[in-house]
Amino acid sequence: MPPLPMPGAAVPAAPLPGRSGAAQTFDVMFIQGNGAVRKAYLLVDGKYGKMVREGDKLLTWKVLAVGDDYVDVARGGRRTRLLMDAGTATSERR
Repeated sequence: MPPLPMPGAAVPAAPLPGRSGAAQTFDVMFIQGNGAVRKAYLLVDGKYGKMVREGDKLLTWKVLAVGDDYVDVARGGRRTRLLMDAGTATSERR
């Protein structure tokens, strides 16, 4: 994970990832489950992480499903499966 900024340090303003039409990069860091409820921790563009579950929205993407080793997300009719493989996250376009 990237280091946290020092208190009082100026953080340069940058456009939100994916809002300008740039490619959005998600990496599946880990998946945890308790019964039928599963949550995944996604790293967004290598900058920050977000815990998500089925039905959540992450910027312009919607989380469709969280499986044992994958997360399905969709945007604008395009569905993408994010895979977690031996600690290295990859994505597979469907």
